[in-house]
Amino acid sequence: MSKHSHDHVHSCVSLVPIFNHLEKEQMDEISATAHTRRFKKGELIYQPLDESDSLYIVHKGFVRIYRLTESGK
Repeated sequence: MSKHSHDHVHSCVSLVPIFNHLEKEQMDEISATAHTRRFKKGELIYQPLDESDSLYIVHKGFVRIYRLTESGK
């Protein structure tokens, strides 16, 4: 990961309230495990039955969260 990319991830992680009180070394450790991904408008990033061990941090843009009922509503 380039220095610019690492700095971007570190600054994004530091904006999350549950992380912004951590020491620099702790923040560096979290940032080292973070990955930057871009999604297209309308792209699904998670579905209810998906297994996930990830935390998504939205740096820029919007995410729509919804759950369909069995009737499709």
